[in-house]
Amino acid sequence: MANVTLELQHHGILGQKWGVRRTEAQLGSGSGKSKTKSKDTAETKNESTSSGHSGNSSSSGTKKSVKEMTDEELQKKIDRIGLEKRYSELSKTGNTQETSRGKKFVTDVLEDIGKKTLTNLGTQAANHFLGNAINKLGGVDSSDATKRIVNPQKGQTDKK
Repeated sequence: MANVTLELQHHGILGQKWGVRRTEAQLGSGSGKSKTKSKDTAETKNESTSSGHSGNSSSSGTKKSVKEMTDEELQKKIDRIGLEKRYSELSKTGNTQETSRGKKFVTDVLEDIGKKTLTNLGTQAANHFLGNAINKLGGVDSSDATKRIVNPQKGQTDKK
């Protein structure tokens, strides 16, 4: 019994996270606050959060099932969900109008370009086939530039 040494070892605070500082009220020291006072503040905080939120948490911080909720808590939750749904619907309709204007512009431009391109391709194809048909009716080969009536590549008559 004569060789007994007393040592005090400190390994931090249980439950304390790295980088998270505790307030003086949580520590129960500084500025004359006692632990009982911080306990009272924690109880008031739990009461305010359970009444201030949508009714899905109890004082212990766990979610309540629907059967455990009071009528008032359930009504608050339903109202909240309804409001969130209405908000998302309203914000979607606002964005689709702007998107549809841009989409309409791009669609109109692409349709216009497509119509002009198809018109040009159709005109060139028609000129080619009609030019060859006119030259055949005249009994001339379309590849002979000196004797052909119509140039099928340009769709016009050759000047003689």
